[in-house]
Amino acid sequence: MSSVDYAAQWADAPVEEIVARLGSLLDQMKLGCNCEPARQEVRLRTTSNGSKHHVMQCMGCGEQRGNALGGKAAKALLGDRSAEAFDDQVHTAYFLSRRALSDEHCALDEIWLSRERPEVLPSLRAAREADEARSERIKAAVARCVEELQGEVSESQVADALAKEAVAIRKRHRLALVEATKRFKSEPELKAWLEAHLSEDFILKPEVVGKHMSEGVRVQIDYIAHAKPHLIAHSFEPVYFGIEVKFLDQTDGFTHKASRGIWQTVSYTDSTFFVDGEWRRLKFALFFSNLCFDEERELLEGVGMQPENDRVTWRALLQLANHANVGSLEILGNREAWRGWAMAFSSGRYFRRSMRDGQAVYHLSNANMINKVRIGNF
Repeated sequence: MSSVDYAAQWADAPVEEIVARLGSLLDQMKLGCNCEPARQEVRLRTTSNGSKHHVMQCMGCGEQRGNALGGKAAKALLGDRSAEAFDDQVHTAYFLSRRALSDEHCALDEIWLSRERPEVLPSLRAAREADEARSERIKAAVARCVEELQGEVSESQVADALAKEAVAIRKRHRLALVEATKRFKSEPELKAWLEAHLSEDFILKPEVVGKHMSEGVRVQIDYIAHAKPHLIAHSFEPVYFGIEVKFLDQTDGFTHKASRGIWQTVSYTDSTFFVDGEWRRLKFALFFSNLCFDEERELLEGVGMQPENDRVTWRALLQLANHANVGSLEILGNREAWRGWAMAFSSGRYFRRSMRDGQAVYHLSNANMINKVRIGNF
């Protein structure tokens, strides 16, 4: 069913039933698929180049678990049977079921909001309609400018003139933002903020020494963290993970330092660290910088069709880091009025903390973000 169908189904339901159903939906959305071994089967998967490999497929969510199996391992699991073909429809069905949960949740949330705070929905709709009307006025004004110039200059000259003006406007806007934004100035300042605001949820061990597993060289990470019991009770995995902190100046050599910082963090996922009396490998690592705040990320260059686009570079770096189990620690709100945090990977979020009615709310979004194996042809 669509959101409209769910809205019709629950339109006359008592608010207590709606709230109970919302809680149930949130629990189902939080759990996702745990890919238990009992749900995994050996399947024959054909890759894009035509080669075939035996793999383990979870028949709950349809994902491949781990790398391709060797011949002996596959035979031991299959016995005299032949493996069935990898079933892409399982993942499609799982995706559709998750989307149905989301559609029903959105519909019920809107009904609940209209019952509890009936003034909110009309104001949201009014704001959306105002935005749409503003966009139409802008398009009409640009169309009039283009029409006035037609006949005097070519269409390509008009396009070039509009592009140059757009670049100039965005540059002026960015410079004004840089001047108006209270920015971080250094790595120690970022570390002080992190410790002051994240210690409530995590045990933070600073400056932990380790060694790179293949090269054997000494390394030192800014923090190794472990969730406190109240997070673990909300399904945060009781594992050690790393946090590397870097200050990135958006106005001076951003790309060089950002790429080095991301790669440094990646190298820690292939290292072991001596923590709590044992050598341990990190489950994942997070990159924390001033760009983890929305208002500072907005200061990155991202002007028109400019080839050196720092926003594109930043997204690309995070996309690559994702494949090494490296994400970013995003801060909701700003440095002085923060509303929580989220552990984000380029393909989704693992876990987040937000605020509701003055209370911290914890939510597991997708456990696969830290559990998926990304080695070889994954």
